[in-house]
Amino acid sequence: DNISMGGVAVDHMEDITKIKEFNVGTFDDGQVREYSPSKLLKRFSLSGGDYPKTYAVFLSIAEKDATGFSEFLDELYNAIKAAVILILMALGAVTGAAIGAAIGGTVGTAVGGPIGTIIGVAAGLILGGLVGWLVGLLRDDIFEPQITTVTLPSASSDFNGSLRSPTMKFVYRNFGGKYSVSYFWQIVR
Repeated sequence: DNISMGGVAVDHMEDITKIKEFNVGTFDDGQVREYSPSKLLKRFSLSGGDYPKTYAVFLSIAEKDATGFSEFLDELYNAIKAAVILILMALGAVTGAAIGAAIGGTVGTAVGGPIGTIIGVAAGLILGGLVGWLVGLLRDDIFEPQITTVTLPSASSDFNGSLRSPTMKFVYRNFGGKYSVSYFWQIVR
C-alpha cells in the first residue's frame, strides 16, 4: 500500500494550520519506515499569550488508491476551524488552552468535568461525521484522524526533566490494514 500522511495543527492562540500531505512510502506486511533524523510535522511558537498554552495536532493517514486525501485534509481543516469557533462562542469563558487539552490525550494537564466532556464529544462528532461522509465520496482509503495535545503550564515546563516527551504511538486500523505511527513533542528554547 502507498501511504500518505497529513493533518491539521492548532496552537495556543487558536491559529489553525494544515500539515500538508506527504508521501510516507509503499508498505508490505511488516515493513517499517523510520525517519532519521525524525520528521518534523509542525513547529509551534511559544511566544504570545499567557500560560497555560495548549497545542493540538490532528493526524491522518491514507492508503493512496487514487485521489481524495488532499481534499479530505482541506475539509478537516475547515471542520476544525468551524468547531473551534463554535465551541469558543458556546463556552465563552473557556480558554483556547482548555479546548486544546480537552480534545485529546495530553502530556500536560487536561480539562475535566462537563466542559471537557462537551468539547471532547463535539470534536468526536465532527470528526466522525466528516470522516464517514468524505470516505464515501473519495477514492483514497482515509483513516480516521488521531488527536494529540500537549499543555505547557508555564514557561519553564518540560517533560519530567526533559525537553522531549516520551515516544507515543497512534494506531490506525481499517481497510484490512493496521499502521502505527510513533511521535513525540519537543520543546526548543
